[in-house]
Amino acid sequence: MSDDEGKEETGNVEDRQMEAATVQGIETEIDEKAAHKALSGLLGSGAVKACLASVRVDPAHVSFLQEQLEISASEAMAMLKRHAGDLEATIEAFVSS
Repeated sequence: MSDDEGKEETGNVEDRQMEAATVQGIETEIDEKAAHKALSGLLGSGAVKACLASVRVDPAHVSFLQEQLEISASEAMAMLKRHAGDLEATIEAFVSS
């Protein structure tokens, strides 16, 4: 096998990896859009509002988010309720948005 053949094979492998990563990125973006669309439709329903109202939130977590993110107590509480009161999940969602 010559050097040119080795470069072609490497190039083909790299092309396939790049194509796979691109397709995966597109699928993830489509899935996220579909999830957001589905959830936004649910947010108007009374069941979701009732479920969020029943979530207990640690006041220390609310204070922490208020101080660190410079947001109001009601914003911090809403963020925590959307993540079942889980501070880590709330922070991860905030950072990734």
